Amino acid sequence: MEKSPVNFDPNALAVHYYFGDLQYWKIPGICIEALEHGFDGRFLRRLSGLVNPVKTDIRQEEIDSAFREMGVNV
Repeated sequence: MEKSPVNFDPNALAVHYYFGDLQYWKIPGICIEALEHGFDGRFLRRLSGLVNPVKTDIRQEEIDSAFREMGVNV
């Protein structure tokens, strides 16, 4: 996966997610990118390790926590 240093915007990603424009199965990739950009946290690490997740693999509270670990006030 190639890094895009200037285009990673956790706030914009959160807006897309919470308004339904970003599917749950993209969350692990977003968490990987967040880790690559220097964010860190328990939920970012857990979600980034999921491979081919189904909706029940990811709880809403975990997504909220991962966005908080990226500095987004959700």
